Amino acid sequence: MKLVNSITHKGLSIIYSNLSNLDHDIAKSTMQSTVGVITEMPLKSVYSLINMEGLVLSRDLIAEIKSVGTANAPFVKATAICGLSPMASFLANSVIKVTKRNARLFKTTEEGKDWLYQESLKPNPGEQLPNRQLVVV
Repeated sequence: MKLVNSITHKGLSIIYSNLSNLDHDIAKSTMQSTVGVITEMPLKSVYSLINMEGLVLSRDLIAEIKSVGTANAPFVKATAICGLSPMASFLANSVIKVTKRNARLFKTTEEGKDWLYQESLKPNPGEQLPNRQLVVV
């Protein structure tokens, strides 16, 4: 099974990174693969889904996650992270607030996919809506 691939949910293309239950070396390698895939995409165009269920976090792995997040940031429009333990969720939410990334945590990948789809329906910041004429009767 490919650990980084493109999936489609309700017509939305999502880059899916499956880190679930991986040992640290394979998890790091998989995260580096996401950099190769995501940095080939247009800026602020990527919807990313990361499954971290059963992944045991260490300082070394957290440092790699930060590094990959920094490298991918210009290309990612929204990220859904799934499967974190309660303590890891607390830490991740703190990082999301500080970095002001458009990211959310979910228990399941299905919830994450649904949220990414909803995010894709929102207009881009600064995007002008079509001109509408006001008709007075």
